[in-house]
Amino acid sequence: MSEYLSLSITGQGGQTRIRITTTDAHPVSYIAILPGAVMADLASLQFIAQSDDS
Repeated sequence: MSEYLSLSITGQGGQTRIRITTTDAHPVSYIAILPGAVMADLASLQFIAQSDDS
């Protein structure tokens, strides 16, 4: 998987941010942000494409 995707999980102001980025010539990042107080069903997460400028 590491040849195709990069995974980052960080805590940010009481939230958890999960970022998956493609590793090709034109990377695309997909981000899900989980509020700290919410129990999330990880299978139901929706990732939103972001530009790789951040």
